[in-house]
Amino acid sequence: MKIRKSIKRINFILIAFLILCSTLLFNNKTIEKETKSTKTKALDQEGQSYRLVTSSDNVQVPVPKGYVASQVTGENYVTPEYQHTSITHKVSSTPTELTWSSPAGEQYPWTQDENGIWMSGNQGIVGSTSTLESEEFDYIKGTTLTINYTYSSGANDTLNIDLINITDNRTERIVSNKYGNSSSSFNYITSKETWKMNNGKTGRYKIRAIYKKTSGYNYGQQDRGYIKASTYYKEDENGETIEEDIKTKIHDGGFVIYQLTEEELETDPNGTVVVINDTNKDEAQTTRNQYVWVPVANIEDIARTRVANNGIMQFGQNYTFSSTSITKETTVHINYYREPRLLEKYDETKYYLQKHSNINTRENYLNKMQEDFTRMLKSINKYKGFYIGRYETGDVYTHDGSYINPQIVRYNSNINWVTWYNSYKDLERIAGKTEKYVETGMLYDSLYDYTLKWLNETDTKSYEAIYLDSGTWGNYSNICFKYKDSLNGTEITKSEKSDIKTATGGITEIIYKGEKYSDSPTLSNNIFDIAGNIYELTRSTYLDSSRRIRGGNFHTDSTNMYGPAYCIGSVYPYSNYFEYGTRNLLLIK
Repeated sequence: MKIRKSIKRINFILIAFLILCSTLLFNNKTIEKETKSTKTKALDQEGQSYRLVTSSDNVQVPVPKGYVASQVTGENYVTPEYQHTSITHKVSSTPTELTWSSPAGEQYPWTQDENGIWMSGNQGIVGSTSTLESEEFDYIKGTTLTINYTYSSGANDTLNIDLINITDNRTERIVSNKYGNSSSSFNYITSKETWKMNNGKTGRYKIRAIYKKTSGYNYGQQDRGYIKASTYYKEDENGETIEEDIKTKIHDGGFVIYQLTEEELETDPNGTVVVINDTNKDEAQTTRNQYVWVPVANIEDIARTRVANNGIMQFGQNYTFSSTSITKETTVHINYYREPRLLEKYDETKYYLQKHSNINTRENYLNKMQEDFTRMLKSINKYKGFYIGRYETGDVYTHDGSYINPQIVRYNSNINWVTWYNSYKDLERIAGKTEKYVETGMLYDSLYDYTLKWLNETDTKSYEAIYLDSGTWGNYSNICFKYKDSLNGTEITKSEKSDIKTATGGITEIIYKGEKYSDSPTLSNNIFDIAGNIYELTRSTYLDSSRRIRGGNFHTDSTNMYGPAYCIGSVYPYSNYFEYGTRNLLLIK
């Protein structure tokens, strides 16, 4: 009996021990499995077609393999940053007199006579200019800014006056090529004129006067520029206090990536060794393909669905632009414009399909477009953004209708004369040996709209600068500027009204009528030439025979209906012209 109890006790202990061992073994396997799972996830993350890079403004950005994140100053932030300052203005009916002086380093400085009249210092010096600047002052909307000025010139000598909005970094020419008296003596009374601004933007301003001596004639005292002190004042007698939020940009936005060379891709696919910073940026910008990250929080901002007879259809989400807003379009223009869509007039014929796309049937062509569109949505939804070509697409060779070696680099002047058909297929080749990680192609019209919306939402460009006049940040026929030659890097000044096509991102500063107009270059959130330069082909259709083009070009006026950045035009898909080019899109797979 005792033996049986002992055996039972031994069996119980043995069973308990086995259960304990089994439990420990199970737990160990579970831990081992969890550890293995954790390692697998880490390896999967390393094995992905991208790696997460933290931008300088602490945003996680997916950088695809074969590309390296920029370390250049101003190229490693996703969005711009502004400093806000609250200013209280007291408006008085008492006129305020401005203080004038010649800026430091002026070659022919102005001087003031015993009557308080400022006189230019370039009297009798042909081909010279003399510049005078006022002190800075606060202008308040609702206040009348009055500028009293006098002027003189002989023959072609002229006086120009600029109003400079320091807050918005914008300059307006308020007096253009003003000719004065040609008598030998100067009459202060008859030459007095007044310019007024009644409804300008509240901000910090100053005034610049430029006297140009272009005539060889000398009219004695008359042969110089003159100007009186200016005043600004409230027209009525009621004083008021206005509080204002002044924004100052601390740094630019636009997270930039550069493509690795084939050799670097073999040895450093993640771009962890290659460094592109301020020391080598010039070479990198002119030799490596570059893209800028555009974040997308909600996929519904770039696509919408429509229930049709044959099921649910997806289309690109376009926007309506005005001088005061950017809003989503609510109508799907089935027979007007949309993407993806074939052109009934051309895309169904074998002549155009086989000649330009190497696709045999209309059905295959449509399927490809729809598959492209679906992959685009999938990528943007997964990674919460897309990469847009930093520059308009160029080539290292002269081309006629197609790209031989498409590139997205700075100072490339071969950027036009391409057809839609050839651009559609040629831009896919830019991915090169990184095509297993990324997909490249022509930019969608809806993504062009979204990019403009993003520029506005980041306070980079106003509604007016996108919709009414993009001359402050684009290459247009009515805007003069300096730019670098794409071959030897020399700086050239474009003459007024000339039709000179510049290179991609080539403008160093915009000037107006021979004088400095604005320090604003042609980039916005590190994207160059969205406004002007050349029209950009997109994937959207227009009616049954054309594809949409966007953004204005160097051959049009910035205020023309086809000039501003938002503007929309159309082009036959088989035609090429000196105004037509395109911009690239990069998606992570």
